[in-house]
Amino acid sequence: SKRRRGAVLATLDSALLRASVQQAEAGLTVARAAAKLAEESLSRQRPLHDEGIISALEFETLTAQRDQALGQAGRAEAALAQARKQLANARSAKRRTLI
Repeated sequence: SKRRRGAVLATLDSALLRASVQQAEAGLTVARAAAKLAEESLSRQRPLHDEGIISALEFETLTAQRDQALGQAGRAEAALAQARKQLANARSAKRRTLI
């Protein structure tokens, strides 16, 4: 059958991309909470390390855990930025593309 010029034949569904943004937002919330907890744990243990109550190895482990948590938060921020960009691109393409 003939289609008239300018008729919309299909639209791009951005529901999956919106879900990806929501998932990335949740991931960032979890990562930030883990980083905050690791930072607080390190701060509480620092005086104990300074007084020789906990070993250097224990303190280094806490420092590494904090650093890892901060890295995961950074990765989660990047994932959220990417998901938002993909959604924005899809919305932009939907506005200017007729299939």
